[in-house]
Amino acid sequence: ARSASRPLRLAGLEADARYRVSLADPEALQPPVTKVEARVSHSPVTLSGQALMSLGLALPIHIPATVFVFEGERL
Repeated sequence: ARSASRPLRLAGLEADARYRVSLADPEALQPPVTKVEARVSHSPVTLSGQALMSLGLALPIHIPATVFVFEGERL
């Protein structure tokens, strides 16, 4: 069974800075099950530090006990 998770809110970022976040192992979502998984698995997302801290990242719907690793960089 798949389960939805709450957005992952990051901490300690510079609110006005831009960050690029991507899935470290896009193959982990092959084949993508949802549109969100397809977007996250094939392209980085660029957001402000404020958005990442307040809204967070929408995590893929996943099978319980599955771990996804994201990479991020300040632009």
